[in-house]
Amino acid sequence: MVTAQVSAGAHGVARRTVTGAAWAMLAFVAARVLSYGSNLVLARLLAPTDFGLVSFAMIFIGASTLLQDLGVSAAIVHSGRDPRAVAGTALTINVVAALALFVVIALFTPVVAGMQADPATPMVLLALALGVIVTSIGSVQSALLMKQLAYRRKFLPDSIPYAVGGAVSVVMALTGFGVWSLVIGSLVRTVTSTILLWALVDVRPWPELRWPVAWELLGYGRHVAFQSILGFASNNVDYFIIGYAIGAHALGVYTMAYSLATLIPAVSNVAVSVMFPALSRLRNDRASLEALFADGHRVIWTLSLPLAILLFVGAPAFVQVVLGERWTESIVLLQILAAAAWLQSIAQIYSPVAKAIGRPDLLWKFSLLRSVVSVPLLLLSVRLGEKGVATCVVLLLAIFAPLTAIGICRSMGYPTRRVWSVVAPSLGAAAATCLLVGAVYATPMLRAASESLAGGIALASISLLIYLAVVSRLDRALPDLVWMHLRVRFRGAA
Repeated sequence: MVTAQVSAGAHGVARRTVTGAAWAMLAFVAARVLSYGSNLVLARLLAPTDFGLVSFAMIFIGASTLLQDLGVSAAIVHSGRDPRAVAGTALTINVVAALALFVVIALFTPVVAGMQADPATPMVLLALALGVIVTSIGSVQSALLMKQLAYRRKFLPDSIPYAVGGAVSVVMALTGFGVWSLVIGSLVRTVTSTILLWALVDVRPWPELRWPVAWELLGYGRHVAFQSILGFASNNVDYFIIGYAIGAHALGVYTMAYSLATLIPAVSNVAVSVMFPALSRLRNDRASLEALFADGHRVIWTLSLPLAILLFVGAPAFVQVVLGERWTESIVLLQILAAAAWLQSIAQIYSPVAKAIGRPDLLWKFSLLRSVVSVPLLLLSVRLGEKGVATCVVLLLAIFAPLTAIGICRSMGYPTRRVWSVVAPSLGAAAATCLLVGAVYATPMLRAASESLAGGIALASISLLIYLAVVSRLDRALPDLVWMHLRVRFRGAA
């Protein structure tokens, strides 16, 4: 994501950013194909309750995973110190924190188990908690690869573990292990990733504790850790409420819909993961930082809006043809959550900017506000079932995504009107596409046809063509920007 505004001194970072983004996107595609492929097979072999039980346990495991490095990984990326001087201390912090969290999870297992009637809940939770410790062992190496923008080497630990873990899960499901096929597959994936990270990174730290380094890492990282906690809570409270108030079956259906919808923010997260180390390097070059920030908006909006529309259009045919009849309840949920996924996607661009300019505290403050508002509203919406919760999630994101954007833009001194000028073409193209989809859905015969496989493909293809035609017309510089990225990418790889 590079424009002519970038200074000559920043071209090296820009080229590595685009090359890194290409490799990160390739790893993302490989991981998603492998993950979704195995999940689709497992959806045919396992019941929604199995997915719901693991999803319920992963709410607590996921929170622990975010806490395990106390923001130390982000601090390594942002730090100007020699990586070898901080690696040992960072490893010590991460592993000690992970062990402490495992103990906390073990102590709270009876409480969590009481929220689910399934007797397997305690053992599932403890088994998945082992992954927290394994992940902490490789977290320093992962951060070092990000700091170096070495996404070509990061490709293997970001993709291969999904193939290994997915294969183990499918084999175990075929042999009748039920929910444990998901649990063991997750652990195998984590172990494989950690082994690959240690094999690929030449820095192999030994645990040590240098207090000046530790205070520096934790001083920056505590804000990232707060954001991880609060962001995870605000993003997963819907799972918890559905699992507790409605049950594992409803949570399984909701989880499947949301996991498919997260394809959209996952695409933008690829750009976000590369932009943080790049923006950190450019934080003293104002023109280059703003140029990269603007291009990030343009690319993410241009990608995420058509993906959300395609997800909405293709949901009925995809669920019925690929997942099967037992998952038909997820169709409407998937269509509602397409909007939520788009809003999550465009909001992600502000996270690397806040961290790069040294204001990660802004992120957790906005997340705290959102959490305080979300909980009572979601508790009210659960009375309308999982569809009511999904609709409430969309409304909350529609409020807080713009608030976050305005707050961070003001903090960095970037006029919000410039953001509007960058994203207006994508909004105009989306409006034109939505008119077509709305006309089709308003006609019963056409809507019925669009819900078949052939009709869904046809409507999705026409919608995509209209979007691309309109956005190219409204944003004449976009084709040149894409071509520039390709040229930089191939020259960088040469």
